[in-house]
Amino acid sequence: MAGKRQKPPSELVYRRDGRVKALVPVAPATVVPTPPEGVGEHAISVWSAFWTSRVSGAVDLEADGEALHHWILSVDEREKLRAATVRAPLVKGSHEQLMLNPLFRRLRDLNREIARAEEHFGMTPLARLRLGVTYLQEQAAKEDLEARRERRRPHVMPTVRDRGPA
Repeated sequence: MAGKRQKPPSELVYRRDGRVKALVPVAPATVVPTPPEGVGEHAISVWSAFWTSRVSGAVDLEADGEALHHWILSVDEREKLRAATVRAPLVKGSHEQLMLNPLFRRLRDLNREIARAEEHFGMTPLARLRLGVTYLQEQAAKEDLEARRERRRPHVMPTVRDRGPA
């Protein structure tokens, strides 16, 4: 994709002085802000899940608040439209013919907006990599280290004891 990093920042070759930027560890947000008024249960759970995730520590609510509110309102609208399209996937057209519900077009647009916001705020693994966000994964690192140790251990073959003269 044009304008997107294809490699992690640590693997990029910098030919100009001063362009190297270290990855910054982030911690999750300490307080979950209140979601916008009027959103449904699904949107509230998505909002809470985002703010309890590790990537939320990189978000500045003062600067990004409006974009985040637009994202969660889009998630809420998508959920409501999805319920409506499940109830009536086909509607009658102007000549009494059956046609696909026009709400599906709005759903497609909302999916695009939501995907763009998820990429912008690092809500997907690839987006986090492109944004250069990293966080400590202590448990995963410990498990990886233990697995490596297990693979390196020499397997001891049981020895047959001498029984002496038979």
